[in-house]
Amino acid sequence: MRVGINLVWVKPNNCGGIESYIRNLLDGFYNYGFDDVQQFVLFVSKDNHFTFDKYLSSPRFEKVICNIESYNVKKR
Repeated sequence: MRVGINLVWVKPNNCGGIESYIRNLLDGFYNYGFDDVQQFVLFVSKDNHFTFDKYLSSPRFEKVICNIESYNVKKR
């Protein structure tokens, strides 16, 4: 199974508690994973994608950079 995670809204070091929550959740997926999930697809924006690079060292993670900026709420 593949699981897509929408992260285009994450504004690095600007989202507060929800950013901490999602990053801790991703750390859990990275460290422990799930038996029935073979792939996590991270949908990221062009201005936050670099903050998720550490997960790409696992073959279970893939990053898709969307042509959008997380700081531009109107276009999201």
